[in-house]
Amino acid sequence: MRKFGKRFILGSMGVAVVVVASMMAYFKGEQHGREAAEARIQSVEQARDENSRTISHSDGTRSVYIRNEGQESSILRRYHFSRSGELFRMTLYRVDEKGNALTAKIFDGRKEELFKVSFGYRISDGILAEERIFDSKTKRISPDDGKELPVWRVIHTWDDHGKPTGPTIIKGVPDSEIPQGEITPFVNPFTI
Repeated sequence: MRKFGKRFILGSMGVAVVVVASMMAYFKGEQHGREAAEARIQSVEQARDENSRTISHSDGTRSVYIRNEGQESSILRRYHFSRSGELFRMTLYRVDEKGNALTAKIFDGRKEELFKVSFGYRISDGILAEERIFDSKTKRISPDDGKELPVWRVIHTWDDHGKPTGPTIIKGVPDSEIPQGEITPFVNPFTI
C-alpha cells in the first residue's frame, strides 16, 4: 500500500489527523481504476456487486460507493446522484485497512476538484473526531505559522453509546460560508 502525508497529534484534543500532502500524484496513479469504476456506474442500477453499494437517501438522492477490486483496497469512490439521476458530486476517499477515511477529494458533477478533506480520529478509541475541509481552488495560508488553513472544521461528538450527537462546524477562514444540508460522519458502507 502506498503512503503519503504526515500524521500529527493535536495536543489537548488527542486527535490524530492525517494531513493532505501530494495527493494529486497518488490519485493520478489511480486513473485506470477510476475509469473502470466510472464505466461500472453508467447506470446506477448496475452497481450491485461485492465492490459496490447503493444507498438511497431520504431526500430522494442516491449515493453509489465503489471500491477497487479486492477488500484491501485503499480507494473508495462515492458518486452522489440527484433525484433525476444526474451526477452532482463525486468523492474519492483514501481509507485505511479498517475502512476509516484518511483523506478525501470532493469534485462537482463536472469532475472539477472543489475540496480536499483530512479526517482525524480519537487516539483512545479510534472514533472520528474531526474533519478539516480545505478549498482546492484557493489555498489560504496562515500568517502565523505558514500552514494551510481549512475553510471549515467539522467537530464530531458522540454519546456514551457511540451514536453521533451532531457536528459542530467552525469557520476556518472568515470569508467561508457554512455548508448547507445535513452533515453526517463518514460511514464506509463496506464495513457495516
